[in-house]
Amino acid sequence: MSAPQVSVIIATYNRAPFLGEALASILAQTFADYEIIVADDGSTDDTAARVASFDAPIRYLRLEHSGRPSVARNQALAVARGGFIAFLDDDDLWRPAKLARQVQALTGDDAPDFVYSDMQFLYADGALSPPVLTPRQKRSGHILAHLFGDCFIYPSTVLMRRAVLDTVGWFDESMSIGEDYDLWLRMAYAARAGFVAEPLVLVRRHASTISRRRELETYRNVITSLERAHAGFDLSLGQRVRLRRALARMHTHLGLLLMRRQQAAEARRHFLDSLRVNPFQCRAWLALVESRR
Repeated sequence: MSAPQVSVIIATYNRAPFLGEALASILAQTFADYEIIVADDGSTDDTAARVASFDAPIRYLRLEHSGRPSVARNQALAVARGGFIAFLDDDDLWRPAKLARQVQALTGDDAPDFVYSDMQFLYADGALSPPVLTPRQKRSGHILAHLFGDCFIYPSTVLMRRAVLDTVGWFDESMSIGEDYDLWLRMAYAARAGFVAEPLVLVRRHASTISRRRELETYRNVITSLERAHAGFDLSLGQRVRLRRALARMHTHLGLLLMRRQQAAEARRHFLDSLRVNPFQCRAWLALVESRR
């Protein structure tokens, strides 16, 4: 059997009803040369039965629970056969033209190496937001500097060349959140981006908010990713200045978050790290003074 042009990967855990809708949105695509791989991170609901209910060739991987989408996605990548890779979060939905528009964008002379699109938020009552991305977030070409401190690429909006993904490396399995931002930085450093202006993805917005622990972990992982870029990327002076400013802001934001949790000693360490990276971060100076009172 010949390899499909696109491998669509869904990592999932205990979201059977949403997963069913996500799969239906793939099967409704106007572009048909794809395979679907569902990597189930040890679900305890009826995820397996929901996948089996579709009269379609869906490859289902049952994994031991890790709590890290990065692990599930990498397991799916290991068996994916497509020359292009797409990710769909298990609670998001694609518009029918998503794959067709993005495959077209990656085809032809001087095509980019990966593309992302605009999106809309889908609320619990069925309402849709206007397109989400701002003019400053709609970028093509070499977009690395614009990603420093602003993660405007969402996993469900991306289509990438498998060859480029293999070159820059897969998801960092040590990260349980923010692993997508870490990958986008590596992709943007090594490859050219394209942007499709249509809102081709509906990103579901849940009533529940991110936990305090995961909020802290998000900032820490963003800092880790920026520090890796600072140490490992061959950057221009302008890129390095933007990265250092972004890194200082992240240290300051994390410090302020820790202050609100009465963790002043750790907060001070991040304020000092912020000032080492960018001594002109005024907010960090003020917060450092406040933390010593």
